[in-house]
Amino acid sequence: MNFDVNGANFYPKVLQRDINDYLHKLLVSTARWNIVTDNLPIDVFQQSHGGTDAGSIICSYRDVESASIRVESELILNDDNYDDPLMKELNFYAEMICRLVLNRSIVKKEFLLSQAFSNAHVKRYFWNYYHSNSIGLEHTDIMEPNHWSIIYYLNDNPDTGTRIVKPDGTEIIAPNKAGDAVLFPSNWIHNGIPPKGNTHRCCLNILFKADYCFDEKI
Repeated sequence: MNFDVNGANFYPKVLQRDINDYLHKLLVSTARWNIVTDNLPIDVFQQSHGGTDAGSIICSYRDVESASIRVESELILNDDNYDDPLMKELNFYAEMICRLVLNRSIVKKEFLLSQAFSNAHVKRYFWNYYHSNSIGLEHTDIMEPNHWSIIYYLNDNPDTGTRIVKPDGTEIIAPNKAGDAVLFPSNWIHNGIPPKGNTHRCCLNILFKADYCFDEKI
């Protein structure tokens, strides 16, 4: 693929299905989830949004010097201390996914193929879980320049995914297909589309900072 610095870039089959399925099973069996309520008391959120929550999050890593938000919870059990066997295992797979996506981010200039990014530094790993009554709130991951977001899907969920809004108002839907990923600038508005019926959707959100290796403005 030819990486588009001003677009949403899609990456099919980042992980093999058996590795992805193991990771999905590991994720849904953990007890580390934090319920997201847009920093509101949960009863206020439910009354004002008409849904039970905005999904649940596990933050397995966050750069403490980053301006990215922390896990939303009145009682933060981890408190940015990720020296935990489960967190280490989740981060192993998150780093693998990030590296595989970055390795496939290639820019073609005439007869030259080059990596799109240099000096990549991960700022945050968020793992997301949505059920059918979750609300996918519009948000940006961070407004600082040279930051990028990767959404990686852990299970199949037809007719759902991530809605991404480009600065010109164009909407893009990244389908929720196990093993696939999408990469886009972190200051773009986006939201998760809740699953339908008796299903769920799981994904990984990677926030990283990197230099784009060419001259186009972002």
